[in-house]
Amino acid sequence: MQTLTRQLRMARRYQDLLFLSFQNESSIHVYDSASLQPRFEIPFSAQLGILKDFAVSESGDVFALYAGRHSITHLSSNGAFVQTIGEFGIDKPQQLNGPSSLTIDSLGNIHVWDSGARKIKVFTPDNQFVRQYGQARFSPVQMVRSIDGRDPIVVIGGNSGDQVWSFQV
Repeated sequence: MQTLTRQLRMARRYQDLLFLSFQNESSIHVYDSASLQPRFEIPFSAQLGILKDFAVSESGDVFALYAGRHSITHLSSNGAFVQTIGEFGIDKPQQLNGPSSLTIDSLGNIHVWDSGARKIKVFTPDNQFVRQYGQARFSPVQMVRSIDGRDPIVVIGGNSGDQVWSFQV
């Protein structure tokens, strides 16, 4: 008999729940953060690809980024596809070119790091572009690794990954 352990891809904590995504799995496992007991699972289609990042709204909807896609995928709390937010491009502020990290603020807006534009772009959950910010704070050689938080939005990056910027939204 052989026991295989799952390799963790990413973890997020919202309220009293821990959301875990494991390598080679098309779901997000949800645990009680105090007892670490499993609560439920959010499956999603393997056809979406490899999950790069995700954030969970107050209502339980999941906003996800997948490798090779230049948009945000909005899933319901049970993993059903709702809509795509954003579109590929570089000419318009609302277009995305290499989204790599995202978070949700206290108003429910989605902040996504667009590595191609080197800006954080903000969308409403119903696919309306709100604004963009951050370009003046980052030099072209610095690389943002992730954004997280609700208020303020915390950006981690820099050449060594040791710089932290904080934006009030």
